[in-house]
Amino acid sequence: MDITDLKELVETDIWQLYEKHAMFMRNKGYYTSTDKNFRFYNGNQWDNAIVDKHVELISINYIKPIVKYKVGVVTSTNYAIIYNSDNYESQEFRDVAKKTSELLTKEAAKIFETNKMDYKTKKIVRKSAINGEAIAYWYWDEANNMPKIELKSKVDVMYGNENDDDIQSQPYILIKRRSSVINAREYARSKGLSEEEILNIHGDNFTQDESGDDSKEEVDDMTTIVTFLYKKEGTVRFSESVKYVTLVKDKETGLSYYPVAHLNWEDCEGNARGTGEVEQHIANQIEVNKTATRRAFIAKTIAYPYKVVNEDMIQNPEALNKVGSTIRIKDGSASDIGNYFRITNPGTISPDIANLQNELISISRELAGAGDMATGQIKPDEASGKAILAVQRASEQPLNEQSANVLQFIEDNGLIIFDMLKTYSNELTILNETIDAATGEVIEELITIPKQILESLKLNIKIDVTPKSAFDKYAQEASIENLTQSQLFLPQNQQLLEDYVSLLDDDSTMPKSKLLELIKRRKERSQAIEQMELQAQQLKSQMQQNMANQMDIEAISQMGQQIVNQTTQNM
Repeated sequence: MDITDLKELVETDIWQLYEKHAMFMRNKGYYTSTDKNFRFYNGNQWDNAIVDKHVELISINYIKPIVKYKVGVVTSTNYAIIYNSDNYESQEFRDVAKKTSELLTKEAAKIFETNKMDYKTKKIVRKSAINGEAIAYWYWDEANNMPKIELKSKVDVMYGNENDDDIQSQPYILIKRRSSVINAREYARSKGLSEEEILNIHGDNFTQDESGDDSKEEVDDMTTIVTFLYKKEGTVRFSESVKYVTLVKDKETGLSYYPVAHLNWEDCEGNARGTGEVEQHIANQIEVNKTATRRAFIAKTIAYPYKVVNEDMIQNPEALNKVGSTIRIKDGSASDIGNYFRITNPGTISPDIANLQNELISISRELAGAGDMATGQIKPDEASGKAILAVQRASEQPLNEQSANVLQFIEDNGLIIFDMLKTYSNELTILNETIDAATGEVIEELITIPKQILESLKLNIKIDVTPKSAFDKYAQEASIENLTQSQLFLPQNQQLLEDYVSLLDDDSTMPKSKLLELIKRRKERSQAIEQMELQAQQLKSQMQQNMANQMDIEAISQMGQQIVNQTTQNM
């Protein structure tokens, strides 16, 4: 199709809405700031600078260590979704709902593992720290019959209300993705489009709004696909479109939640996007680099001695550059050497320049909460594990907001996962693993949860938080070791141990969830032992009864024999 034919095509409504939002984001500077933030984080900090080609540019990237430190603090925890039931209609269904919640918790752990959520959560936190916001988009993988996650850049998702950071209250959401023309046409064919419509799917060069410098260049012929999500009567509907062709027309998903969760690094009033860590440091980072480059240029110019030579009075000037060489003078004496050859004294550089550079870096790090004290300038051999942990925890207080945002992000993902399982599973089959209390063997059992139970289930989500840094582990192991040596750990003090564990915070150094599991296993063991003892007692009683019956039979037999004998004698 030529250009004339393309002009005759009409843009879809979704594409026109997408262009409206793209213009808004351009005016807000989201596309340029995204590229700039990642550029400065990665060390490409002289882009577009006008500098003489003979000047050697220096970059002292202090932004990356700040981001890495903060991301490391926020992600130094393992997260796990725990579903709890809020159903109280009847005790019978309450019990069913509690068991179903436990099975869903195991299924969520499996989904997290399959989707490599620990790894992807770290990526999302890093992207959020760099650019202010990172986004997770979930879809149903029919081949594997489970939810799958796809990470999205800040500029790939557009909100109907750009002033509200609550995803689920958005009037609509636009999600864009780049696809090869071949795949886009194949996708359209799978949706039942005619060949005439399929031929109207063309490649475009709309790469200027893609995230990252390298994404501006593509190998294959690509096109942009836009997904339009909105809610109607409590459920999510969607449509999909390229510029001139509607791929999917207004389709019901059945979902109650938008399959989108986002993580804002730091909330920004009146803005759905949040604020990142990099942008606030860019001006200082530029000045640090300029100052370092100026220092290097000045040092190169004046900080080294130069040789001044009267070549007319020296026979072999080339020897001046050789160590230990003899210099031959024409028509002169050794006392006149200062008239023919000298070395200049190097110039001095004001220490104020170096002080300014170091002060910019130091103040920037301190204000960012990533100074030497915060980043752990403590010798482990001079302090206990708990002391180090206390100092670290105190320095990490400024990151409580980010940690809370991550918890909310994980919880949002948990709600989306359950919503998808409930919507797309006619019967949810879960592999349940239990440990036989008597033998310790793992027992595998497939349990099917009917759809009506899933639909009736009311859940709340608790996020299990387990610290995992080296000092966390050290303090945890020390706490466990002390507990095992105490009276609380004795089997006869089981109730005291339960009371102690109930008083622990969820994020305590002591592993509360593991202790609860231990208490549960102890109870199961105790119940199994009591059951075996009861069965043994019953068996013993039965044997005693059998023996008593046998003795009665023998006694009756003896008495009968005596009567027979007596009767025989009387005859």
